[in-house]
Amino acid sequence: MDDGCINCIYCCRADVHGSLAHILPEALGGVTATRTTVCGACNSHVNSRVENPVLPGFAYFRSAWGIQGRRKRPVRVRATIRTGAHEIQGWLNERGEPHDVFVQRREGSDGRTEFSIFGEPDAVEARFAEIARTHPSLRWERLDNAAELQVIVPFELDLAGPTLRRLAAKVALERCAQRWGAEYVRGAEFDDVRRFVLDGTERQPLCGLIADTDFLRGSFNFALPRHAVYLNAHPRTPLLGAVVAFFGLFYFWVVASTRFKALGQTDSLLLEHAQTGSVEEPLLRGRPGDLVLPWSRLTEPFLRARAATIKTAAQYAVEKLQAAADELYGRETGRV
Repeated sequence: MDDGCINCIYCCRADVHGSLAHILPEALGGVTATRTTVCGACNSHVNSRVENPVLPGFAYFRSAWGIQGRRKRPVRVRATIRTGAHEIQGWLNERGEPHDVFVQRREGSDGRTEFSIFGEPDAVEARFAEIARTHPSLRWERLDNAAELQVIVPFELDLAGPTLRRLAAKVALERCAQRWGAEYVRGAEFDDVRRFVLDGTERQPLCGLIADTDFLRGSFNFALPRHAVYLNAHPRTPLLGAVVAFFGLFYFWVVASTRFKALGQTDSLLLEHAQTGSVEEPLLRGRPGDLVLPWSRLTEPFLRARAATIKTAAQYAVEKLQAAADELYGRETGRV
């Protein structure tokens, strides 16, 4: 094999050139990457078909934590901005403030026309100065009416859809390859999850949403905004399973293989802080011993009652995000 060539875990071709592949998408704050597991063509395919389609749904979280896109530009979030009886469609900057300057016109109680300017502070000052120069006779009064301003961000993320589930499966598969080597993952026992990542085909669900709140509030209660990938296998079962968490809010189980032969207890945890870029690989147990995922408990709710699972998982994410906001800003900031 030539220098720089690899055996790709997706197309399984030998002697292809490796490409920089982030296990968790870089656009979501992912850090850990390898050049020895995915070829350029497959990396491009996975980026365009699996990663890119989910980025708009994560825009609010990327903006809230200041995670820049691949071109290192701040993420703008479309929002509905309400003030009084008026409603305007606009964009938020990386600080959660209106990115544009909005001028609102209304009739005052005395019949006179009133103008209100709101938006990013520096831009508001510039617009104010511009209007003041053009209309020097206008009288201006600074009012603290921030309480009247409401910013509503639409949240459109299909938690149970194939796109997000394929992303979780991609993360699990590439973590296996990064952790144990590409040759480890090129075997036929990984064909099902490989096919699911590449084209969305699954004979039976290989990935689903986790809504077991007791499980999520236990050892897997990762702080925001941390991504996590946990791999688990045991000689007693041919299942190599994974738990993938995005921002510590949305958790998925992944069947990486159903024909895996573990020689011993196998577990591995990767934690990445999406905002700071720090990486940890801590142990979930203090000493050697058996740690087997409660697999049926995690998978059956999604398989039997998908709608109820989505509702429970979404409520968990909202409550966890609200608790983090309360801790950071205080409880007077309103609800998310």
